[in-house]
Amino acid sequence: MVSFIAGLAQPWADLYSGSVPVEATVVFLHLAALMVAGGLAIASDRAIFRATPAGADVKALVVQVVGGAHRLVIIGLAVLVATGALMLLADVDALLPSWVFWLKMGFFGLLLANGARLRRLAAGNPVADAAAWRPLHAAAVTSSALWLVLLLLGVLLPLIS
Repeated sequence: MVSFIAGLAQPWADLYSGSVPVEATVVFLHLAALMVAGGLAIASDRAIFRATPAGADVKALVVQVVGGAHRLVIIGLAVLVATGALMLLADVDALLPSWVFWLKMGFFGLLLANGARLRRLAAGNPVADAAAWRPLHAAAVTSSALWLVLLLLGVLLPLIS
């Protein structure tokens, strides 16, 4: 199966590995999307952390700001998926059998699920009391941790594959 997929992707792999501008563009877009999406997500998580002891008015503003950042995070995630797929197709033989790759994909799935949970919690008007805010705070902690774990696995992937 891996060989079949690698065969289908061979023209792209040849272009990618044979052209510095193509490879540099894909890697740049991947890292730029990581910086934008991950940076906005972690900044939003930090805003949630800082608002935890605050009153309802501050929490309401934070929920509004976090909601506004969500669209850019989603766009960044879409670019990450597209460029990640292009990098995968450029090196199918090394990446598909890699346990680090699959671990990274598992954590990426957890990040997406946690992001959906965070969005749902924020939409549920959690500003009323501390008990309603706690799950949002926990989702923000999880979000920051998952972004950092994904960064670590992305660094390890070419070293351990």
